Amino acid sequence: MNNFLSSPKNRRLAGAGVAGLLVLALGVGVAAPSFAADAAMVETTSSTVTDAVAQAQAQQVEIAAQQQAVVDLAMAQEGDPYSMGASGPNVFDCSGLVMYVYENALGVSLPHNTHAQWDAIDDTWYVGEKEPQPGDLVFFFDNGADHVGIYIGDGMMISAQNGGVQVQPIYSGYWAPYLTGFGRIIH
Repeated sequence: MNNFLSSPKNRRLAGAGVAGLLVLALGVGVAAPSFAADAAMVETTSSTVTDAVAQAQAQQVEIAAQQQAVVDLAMAQEGDPYSMGASGPNVFDCSGLVMYVYENALGVSLPHNTHAQWDAIDDTWYVGEKEPQPGDLVFFFDNGADHVGIYIGDGMMISAQNGGVQVQPIYSGYWAPYLTGFGRIIH
C-alpha cells in the first residue's frame, strides 16, 4: 500500500474522503473524477423526471378541462327537440348532437352518422374492455336501432332521441341491451 500512496494522484484520491478511501481499498486510481459526473447525471435525471411529471400533470389537467367542456356543452342542449338529420344548434338527432358538441367545444369535426363516427375514431372499444370517461362517445348497435350518445359519468349519457336531448342510463333501461362500445376522442 505504501507504493500506491507514493503517487501524488493517489494521495489526492486518498484525501477525497470516503470516495477516495473506497478507491484506495479497491486499488483503482482513476475513479474519483466520475463521482462528479455521476452526481451531475443524477441531478439531470432528477430534473428530467420532475419535468416529465409536471408535463403529465399538465396534460391531465388539459384532458379534464376538455372532458368538462364537452359534457357542459352537451348538457346545455338538454331539452332541445329531436329531428332526424338535424345537427343543431337547437334541434338534433343523436349523431348530430355529438357532431355539434365536439365541433363547438373542441373544434373536432366528426361525420354525421353513428357508424361513420365509430369508424372515424381511432380509439374505440367494446363494452368491458376498458372503462369510459366523461366525454367519451357511447355506441348502441342493433339491426337498425343504431344510436350514439356522450358519456357524462356514473353510468349516464346525454343523447338526442325521440323525446329530445336527455340524460339516460346506459347500463339499465331501454338502451342497455344495445350497448356496444365506446369511443375516445380526448387524449
